[in-house]
Amino acid sequence: MVFLSRKLGDEIMESKSKIYFSESLIQLNQLSLAKQIIESQMLYSQKIRDKTVIYFYFIFLFFL
Repeated sequence: MVFLSRKLGDEIMESKSKIYFSESLIQLNQLSLAKQIIESQMLYSQKIRDKTVIYFYFIFLFFL
């Protein structure tokens, strides 16, 4: 999904896809990689001021 959204040029969908991917990493107990992805997407969401990505960040931060 990340590849498709990148190919379509939809940066917000790409960011959301990365957050969903980090959820899968959490389920696989790869917490450090998931944390890195989530933190990078949080910085990105602050840059573009997208509240949806920030909302996902706080939900998944709760699980870390």
